[in-house]
Amino acid sequence: MTVSKSTAADIIEGAQSAPDRNEAAQLLAYPLSDVLDEGGPLANAPKTWSFIKARDFLARHLLANDSI
Repeated sequence: MTVSKSTAADIIEGAQSAPDRNEAAQLLAYPLSDVLDEGGPLANAPKTWSFIKARDFLARHLLANDSI
């Protein structure tokens, strides 16, 4: 471990427009079926790596549990 050059205030300020956080906030307004549908209303929206991984995990989980 090393000492960070950033202060807590710098980190919080930089997180105000973090792509993952903003993306997650927008997704809460969509039905689950729209999030899982790669050709649905989110098809042309930019996607972060974490969104793609989370969507794939969710789809596998739902399939494994016969939920979709």
